[in-house]
Amino acid sequence: MGLSRLLRRLGGEDFVDLGRLWLNARHLSRYRPNLLRVVAEQEAIMRDALTAVIEDGVRAGDFTTDDALGACVVILVAVDGLGSYANDDTRFTHPALDTLLFTTAERELGLEPGRWVTAADVCAIAADSADSADRAHEHGLPDRRPRGRRPMNPTDRVHRVPG
Repeated sequence: MGLSRLLRRLGGEDFVDLGRLWLNARHLSRYRPNLLRVVAEQEAIMRDALTAVIEDGVRAGDFTTDDALGACVVILVAVDGLGSYANDDTRFTHPALDTLLFTTAERELGLEPGRWVTAADVCAIAADSADSADRAHEHGLPDRRPRGRRPMNPTDRVHRVPG
């Protein structure tokens, strides 16, 4: 999966429940040492994997950064920042949030602004949320949400942590 596709999925509506799980796990890990260990392990796995993707992109000439780990951390902080809204009863929306992951990644990876976010992408990203999908339809834009796929249940891949 390409990095831009991964970012689109992480910022999409299908991952709101996963964002809630992650946000709550991080909070509860302050009080449960076993959960703290698992959260730290998962963070290390994600950080190492994303850093490796960035390093591969630098070697291939696709990305320009002198600090792959630093770029990784900034991108993951953007993902976590968007995830911090996951527990809100009323969704806060703003066009800047629709493209935040992409503009952050473009900047950190030395890509020209807009390489991953075109006008069509913004419409597709906006169409990923139910509220925005209705707005997109009103303006004659297609609903680009995948059909026939259920949203990921965050408990599908959760390991039970004692303690």
